[in-house]
Amino acid sequence: MTNLPHAGEKVYKRNFFFRALQKFFIMCLKHKVDMEYVGTENIPTDTSYVMVCNHETIVDGLLVQGALTDKQLANFHCLAGSDLAYNYGLIGKLALYIGQAVPIDRHGNPLKGLYKAKDILEQGNKGLLIFPEGTRSFDGHLSPMHGGAALLVRNTSVPLIPVFIDGAYEFFNRYYSWPHYRDAVSRQKLKIRISFGRPLDISSCRRTKEITALYAAWFDDAFAHKVIKRNFDLIPKSKPQSK
Repeated sequence: MTNLPHAGEKVYKRNFFFRALQKFFIMCLKHKVDMEYVGTENIPTDTSYVMVCNHETIVDGLLVQGALTDKQLANFHCLAGSDLAYNYGLIGKLALYIGQAVPIDRHGNPLKGLYKAKDILEQGNKGLLIFPEGTRSFDGHLSPMHGGAALLVRNTSVPLIPVFIDGAYEFFNRYYSWPHYRDAVSRQKLKIRISFGRPLDISSCRRTKEITALYAAWFDDAFAHKVIKRNFDLIPKSKPQSK
């Protein structure tokens, strides 16, 4: 077992201005697309927790935040790539502040970010959202899962809540410079369904990779039973050359 010591890395703060932007963006999303939240009763209210979520858009954190109460939002953080500050323009910078992001170096040493995330969880009643795929989907399928979330849960013993975003790839994938609000064929308003699963039972997991395998299996099952059907003939199939 790898121990994560305390650290003092920067965490982005959501001040009054960014709270107002957050509420405005969430309101716009709920107006522009058909948002459905399922299983919100599975979000802990009296303890810290880690959420693991599949990653389809640059605004996935905002989509998840739309299900939270004001009290939950105040104590909610996202683990996010530090490169959002300089590689993704204004959207990336806003995402860091609105998500109260704990920055992590996705292309170098991620441990500093994980250290700080552990500190936050140990304060109590904190929520932390992690995208274990590490980056947005390239082709509308799930990508391999990394073990950072598993390491944090193993070192803090907080609940592990899996979250599946269904339908967001069609809305704002990495190939779009702006969100698409309607289906490309039917022109009907797009639907996004976000399901919060029950806390995963990791009591029988002796090693970090077993926890990773556990949530990877949960996502495989969720993807296999997608409610919003995906037409893979209408989405890109090749990886971009940058970002």
